[in-house]
Amino acid sequence: MRVMSLLSVVARLRRRLHEGAPARARLFRTSGRAVRFGPVTGTFRAPGRPARRMYRWPLHLSEKAKGSPTVSDVPQSDSSGALRAGVTEPVDVHFEDIDVTGVLHNSRYPLLLDHAFAAYWRRQGWHHDPARSAVPDFLQVVRALEITYHRPVTEPGRVVVRFWIERLGRTSYTYGFQLLSADESVLHADGTRVQVNLDPATFAPAPISERTLAAAKPLMRTAPAAGAGA
Repeated sequence: MRVMSLLSVVARLRRRLHEGAPARARLFRTSGRAVRFGPVTGTFRAPGRPARRMYRWPLHLSEKAKGSPTVSDVPQSDSSGALRAGVTEPVDVHFEDIDVTGVLHNSRYPLLLDHAFAAYWRRQGWHHDPARSAVPDFLQVVRALEITYHRPVTEPGRVVVRFWIERLGRTSYTYGFQLLSADESVLHADGTRVQVNLDPATFAPAPISERTLAAAKPLMRTAPAAGAGA
């Protein structure tokens, strides 16, 4: 009974998200910036607790006028006209990834990126077991992740991750990425992720091998410069 009750609450909240709601909003301050949550989408009552209001996806106040961005709002090429995108990988959002407010939980976005990046590198021969990996640089770790959420994913199904290499150094590289709807018309999130290649014996940063650079060629926006930095 409790499971069915929770499912009915989620279903009602999803309908509210799609149907819209009165244009009311609340302001919260987080990390020194005012963030707008709105409009109100309904109430949620947990057993034995008072009802509380549920709010839509957070929108920065500066985005209030222009609304949720689409792919056309984001530059797809640099000043030289080179395409920003490298490759696209389809990934799946599952039912358990959707939270009680009816949107994909923010912590799931980095996981979708991992699935997309891993799918590409597996096709290039990468494996976590060095004895089975055709790519010698099998030990890489994330140094930094920056992500901006634009428009929420509201249901399970297929989405697409488009990614490329923004910057290539001697021991690290920076991905640029976009999380898009299945038809690539809606931008859900974008950002960058810094990856560092490590020596498996010392866990110190190690130079990226020529084999890995060759496998990463489809991701490059421009040819790597000689003597690139770290």
